Amino acid sequence: MDTERDKPHEAIPTAPQGAALGETVKAGLDRAGTLPKDAADNTRDALAGYREGGVEQALGDLADCVRSQPISALLVAMGVGFFLGVLQGKGHGRATHDRA
Repeated sequence: MDTERDKPHEAIPTAPQGAALGETVKAGLDRAGTLPKDAADNTRDALAGYREGGVEQALGDLADCVRSQPISALLVAMGVGFFLGVLQGKGHGRATHDRA
């Protein structure tokens, strides 16, 4: 009596496949754990460079970034402008209500 319920499920990995999958997941998690540390180190180095180079270096790097990624820079500028507009609009609305 050979039914589907009697057959082992083919999607369940055997021990060697499961061990290989576990090692792959572990390696991926180890690499993912180093990303925040690397980003923090890069940010710390950049800030130290800006302290030494001053505002001119920061503005030069910003200009280079905008030239290399104009669409991203435009979207960030639009987001900041929208956020500031919302803040200004909320402050303006309160002043109108206070006068009434």
